[in-house]
Amino acid sequence: DEAPITLPVALLRFDAYCSDNGSEIVWSTATETNNNFFTLERSSDLNEWSLVAKVPGAGNSNEMLNYSYTDQVHGGLMYYRLTQTDFNGQSETFDPVMVRCNESLAEVSCYPNPFTDQLVVTLQNIGAEQGSLVLRDVTGRVVMQRELSSNDFDQQSVTLSLSGLATGVYSLEFRAGSYLQTMRVVKNR
Repeated sequence: DEAPITLPVALLRFDAYCSDNGSEIVWSTATETNNNFFTLERSSDLNEWSLVAKVPGAGNSNEMLNYSYTDQVHGGLMYYRLTQTDFNGQSETFDPVMVRCNESLAEVSCYPNPFTDQLVVTLQNIGAEQGSLVLRDVTGRVVMQRELSSNDFDQQSVTLSLSGLATGVYSLEFRAGSYLQTMRVVKNR
């Protein structure tokens, strides 16, 4: 008799969430057959994957097993994918999960405020490669827009030359991915 082909691992859950230590990756199996090990990889763009850990499997199991791994990376958006490899070298890769950490630590501020000709925007713990700064007047009209490069984020500050602006109150909008912060700034003569 040919044995029916069954998946080596019945995966119940595969999740990632943030903790103080980094990304916590957890997964559970309902059953395992000849399961040698799991491979956990991470990516920031779903194209380039790097190895995070190899976690030994249970071999054979008919009970629910819980696995967890802490990846000590901080900041920004990460994807994780899990691959199961059995003893004969065959493997199966599960759909990736996404986690976004440390955006609460993001700090965007500007000085001097009020300003006369230059406004310096400081960017800390953003964990992004691109973003934008938009300055609006009280009517909501965009008076200046600046796309930010990874270089701006590396330097953690951007200097805006705004000497040509009219005196008044403006709102400065910083956006990177899903992170948005709006600051009120005042232009003096």
